[in-house]
Amino acid sequence: MGKTISLPTLKVEFFEIFDDPFVLSEFERRKQIFIPILNRQSWIPTAEDVIVQKLRWGRSKDLDDLTDILAVQDPENLDIPYIENWCSIHQTTSRLSDTLARIPPM
Repeated sequence: MGKTISLPTLKVEFFEIFDDPFVLSEFERRKQIFIPILNRQSWIPTAEDVIVQKLRWGRSKDLDDLTDILAVQDPENLDIPYIENWCSIHQTTSRLSDTLARIPPM
């Protein structure tokens, strides 16, 4: 008799690479990790690139996600100059400042 295994829900998003300086940089910086639930290697963007992309999109859900990411990652562990550089290019510096101000103290 077979065994039934319940796995947690896994959400995967796919993004197309296109000729955009940030998207190309994000793709070059991606990290390969082992994902146990899939039992395989996969590529993921760096935390910094997820932050920059969410600031760039600027939807309220993205900004809420961003607050959570920054609270979990702790800005001290991130390459903030890299993030600030892209924010300057994308004109999202005020979004970054507003989000950093909303992070609860640890």
